[in-house]
Amino acid sequence: MITGAFFAEAAEAVDNTLNVTRGVLEYYNVDSTREVRVVLVLLTQTQTGGETNSDLEIKVTPPIDRAEPLILRDTLPAARGGLGFVLFGIRTAMRADGRYVFEVSAGENTVSLPLTIRQIEFPPEKGLKGHGTHAKDPD
Repeated sequence: MITGAFFAEAAEAVDNTLNVTRGVLEYYNVDSTREVRVVLVLLTQTQTGGETNSDLEIKVTPPIDRAEPLILRDTLPAARGGLGFVLFGIRTAMRADGRYVFEVSAGENTVSLPLTIRQIEFPPEKGLKGHGTHAKDPD
């Protein structure tokens, strides 16, 4: 069962705990490639009656009128031992600026969360990438 969700620039499991680095995202700045790379963090809880995997659907509705939503499908692993979390890397190009709505469904549970995309021109001499926190390019 999904109990919550958020986007992060980076998240990982460390010693069975959730480690989120470089922030929880409300917006994401893109450069001219319009590529978005985020981690979708789903907070989960085991349902009564056993630990089974669920089909997961992520419906991404763009801010463009009459645009077809992007549908992503995967499997939500069973949460073991009560509360837990699952990480999904999302890497895709977003065609337009604006507020995208991600509707995440597993079984009978659905959560919805927005992510605002905006293109920003970064000065080439600073070597900045198009990320929410304007982190320096590690390359």
